Amino acid sequence: MLNRNAPEKKAVLEKSTGGWKWQKTADVDYRYEGNRMEVRIPRKLFGKGPLRFQFKWSDNMQETGNIMDFLVNGDVAPAGRFNYAYAE
Repeated sequence: MLNRNAPEKKAVLEKSTGGWKWQKTADVDYRYEGNRMEVRIPRKLFGKGPLRFQFKWSDNMQETGNIMDFLVNGDVAPAGRFNYAYAE
């Protein structure tokens, strides 16, 4: 999870420890300009092997930890419970 809470000078990267429990992994660089945001996450933080992950953009959620909130509140991309996928 990236930026579960609003970042300051660095974005906070966290990993799930099960359920809706998160553990800080690292502070990472980010920047934004207009409606674009860039994040720099060191490759080593993803572990060894092929790089594969799923991601979703979410903003202004109302119920922390409630997956159904993606359907009714905030701004999300892609819509609903779908995710983007990346694989090397």
